[in-house]
Amino acid sequence: MSGSRRPLDAPEAPAISTACVAPNRDATWDVLAEHINDLIILSDLSGAIFYASPSCRNFGYSQHELVGRSAADFMHPDDLDDTSQDEALLDADARGQSSRRERRFRRKDGTWVWLEGNPSTLEGAPGAPVGRLNIFRDVTERRAVRERLIESEHHYRLIAEHATDMISQTSCADGRLTYLSPSVERVTGYAPAELVGQRMQDLVHPEDLANFVAAFDGLINERRERGRPIRFRTQHKNGAWIWLESNPRLVRGPNGELTDIVDVTRDVGEREALEARLREALTEAEKSAQVKTEFLANMSHEIRTPLTAVLGFTGLLAERDDLPGEARGQVDRIAGAGRALLAIVNDVLDFSKLEAGQVTITPSPTDTARAAREVLEMFEPQAEAKGLELRFEARSDLPARVWVDAGRLRQILVNLIGNAVKFTEHGTVAVRLEYEAQGEVLVAEIADTGPGIAAGARDKLFE
Repeated sequence: MSGSRRPLDAPEAPAISTACVAPNRDATWDVLAEHINDLIILSDLSGAIFYASPSCRNFGYSQHELVGRSAADFMHPDDLDDTSQDEALLDADARGQSSRRERRFRRKDGTWVWLEGNPSTLEGAPGAPVGRLNIFRDVTERRAVRERLIESEHHYRLIAEHATDMISQTSCADGRLTYLSPSVERVTGYAPAELVGQRMQDLVHPEDLANFVAAFDGLINERRERGRPIRFRTQHKNGAWIWLESNPRLVRGPNGELTDIVDVTRDVGEREALEARLREALTEAEKSAQVKTEFLANMSHEIRTPLTAVLGFTGLLAERDDLPGEARGQVDRIAGAGRALLAIVNDVLDFSKLEAGQVTITPSPTDTARAAREVLEMFEPQAEAKGLELRFEARSDLPARVWVDAGRLRQILVNLIGNAVKFTEHGTVAVRLEYEAQGEVLVAEIADTGPGIAAGARDKLFE
């Protein structure tokens, strides 16, 4: 229990001597004792209790049940060893010392509570001790909270010491590290004690410093609870630079003020190396695609030159007046097929333009009915081999000329009619053209008696 000094929160009692045993003790003392929740115990030199305040009822006892007994009778066996310190209070040299201690006491119902004792010496004649005064306060709840905090801290330390990621704590005031988990040595080669007290930004690679500082300053200035992941390089103890990824979080004090940044940092060297290899592979793939595109463009130009000559001579041949009717029809088919082949060659060139964003639409007054018939004529040999009927229908509202890109129109018709002929085994492939004047829209319909296009593929027709 402790010396004669009383804490500020202990009740002041009048001077007490052995006269307290008398029935006419100070009435003020009785009034105070009646209204104090702390348990006041007076005992003689042998330890026998001769006074217990009325608050003993909080523990299930009446006053007369305590008088005549020793406090040790109610104390937990594991705490009895502390009673030797109470005896020391009787020594003249120890009477001015404070000795607050927590011990377990048994309630009348058998349960145990933690009481904090604040003992002092009772003096009779000057310098002569006659007993002890002890004021007990129930601290069971406070102790439970403290034990939970200790257990929580123990769990935190246990996690931090066994985590593979580094856990750090940095002061918001000066940016210096105040804690590092043991895993820092596995990752960086440094023991925690070697880095605690340093500023984290002093350990960052110069090329990553600006981004690192901006991220942490933004976290503090914007008062966000969590920051975005930050990837940076720091130097290993062996001199090598290693990649780390940080996930900082703000910690606030009891009044909401920013105190620290807790960070979980992991080694992402392998991931960074993998991403670097992927970037290199992507670069190589893009280079390869560029080479392929250039090759296709050059090849298309090479094919288009003789094809243009073929179409030119076909046109000259078609202008002759001495051609038989059957031969003229064959020349027209050659010309139509040549134009379709030229459109395909132009498609290949368009792929290279697509990557450069240079594809253009070039509309001109076009005889759309003739364009559709020419495409159909291209597929007559295939249709005849399968016994299919190719049919063209032009609605009455179709103008003689429509302002469209003739090449793009042929591309679309070649693809759709080609598929229709390819997948239709019996029946008809029909092409229908109509013009919607109100919206200035040319509508081309290709209908066949084949299996049709799967519902899931229809949305991809014009991609």
